[in-house]
Amino acid sequence: GFKLDQPINYVQGVAISGRLRLKAIDPDYSDPNKDIVALVEFLTEDLAFNENSKEGPNLAAMCWAEDLYEATSDSRWKDLLVKTAETYEKVPAGTSPKPCHPEFGCEDMFFISAMLGRAYKVTGQTIYADAYVNFLLDANIQQDNGLFWHNRTTPYFWGRGNGFASLAYAEALSYLPENHPRRDELLTIHIKHLEGMIAHQLPSGTWSQLIDLPGTYQEMSVTCMIGYSIARGIRKGWLDNSYMPSLEKIWSAAKRRIADNGDLVDVCSGTGFQQKRSDYIYRKAEYGYDDRGGSMAIWFSTEMAMLQQND
Repeated sequence: GFKLDQPINYVQGVAISGRLRLKAIDPDYSDPNKDIVALVEFLTEDLAFNENSKEGPNLAAMCWAEDLYEATSDSRWKDLLVKTAETYEKVPAGTSPKPCHPEFGCEDMFFISAMLGRAYKVTGQTIYADAYVNFLLDANIQQDNGLFWHNRTTPYFWGRGNGFASLAYAEALSYLPENHPRRDELLTIHIKHLEGMIAHQLPSGTWSQLIDLPGTYQEMSVTCMIGYSIARGIRKGWLDNSYMPSLEKIWSAAKRRIADNGDLVDVCSGTGFQQKRSDYIYRKAEYGYDDRGGSMAIWFSTEMAMLQQND
């Protein structure tokens, strides 16, 4: 949460959001607002925004703008959310909007839900909510076991892919009003997914690189992403306390895999859509410093803290 790559990427964006959330729940944490504003202020300039990549991972890098807007009341961050949301193509239901992949990948589920959900929150314009709801419900990549393929033509139950799917629905439900006509459809899919994931949870509390192949390595990012989704659901009320035993195992597993200096154990490296199952099996596991896993760990940690504060 102390740097931004060029082009900016969701990996650092989530971590910046995590720092802001940490301050919101811990008054003793050093206020990061000034430093973060200095880090991201260039994005308020049209030239800098337009020069940045407009792919999904780069747009989702702006997820912190909601937290910063809430912390500062500076309308520039609200405007940045709207500008980011407007980058998504407006298409009829059944079509994947650019820059999302035409085969409806799990990553794009998270990217579009996170950014259009935030835009809906700050504007109240239903066009944003309807667009991300349509994307989630049109994807049709959830299988009978509750798990998600990586996309329509990549029939593998990749760990972080399922983490992205769970985050997508948790974010979507967080921003969608209770009376939205398709909210129950989203919740049904989300619960089926979480039940399918819990059925594959390892005794350690983690999930494996390929969810349905427990001999693959125990992967940190999916573990944090599912943990975040369950903790958020319990805190917001759409999941009941029957999910707590699984969540407690996840939390214990995550803490064991984070060193005092922030190093992590076994985070899958950046992964696009792979051709073969073995491509996922042999995908490199990062050990040590890894901002991809670290960003999900701080979101999970702050969500757990907020849940515990509610108790």
